[in-house]
Amino acid sequence: MGSGANADPKDPNADAYMSDDLRDRATCVLIRDGKLLLVADSESVFMLPGGGVDPGETIKAAAERELLEETGLNATRIDYLYSFDTAVNRHHVFIIEADGMLDAHKIESDGEIHGFLWWDMEADLPVYPQVTSVRRRLRAADPAGRPLN
Repeated sequence: MGSGANADPKDPNADAYMSDDLRDRATCVLIRDGKLLLVADSESVFMLPGGGVDPGETIKAAAERELLEETGLNATRIDYLYSFDTAVNRHHVFIIEADGMLDAHKIESDGEIHGFLWWDMEADLPVYPQVTSVRRRLRAADPAGRPLN
């Protein structure tokens, strides 16, 4: 396992990899019954669960932690998909299977998350561009549109 600037950015078990002033973000893709889990911010714009990688934390561990913190769901399987950069973040995208039900208390106790939505990936919603990017990538992986869960 590497650390800091010596870590391999494609190794999800590596410590956070910071370069080009981008913030490493563990991005969680959770699909149930063909629907993608999104969380809403204070402006009611939807994003994928996830967040920054803490110092000394692996990117994979950050995905697991962020999913639990934001939704109350416990990851049972985490598979690295790919990484991509936006203006601020280097997104490390993981497809996740998880146990449990969404915890509405996370909305009340965490000022960061203001709602949950299981999105059919068709309905017109206000989403951040990275959600659109991930949706496009998921559809390219399965152009027949079959559920990926």
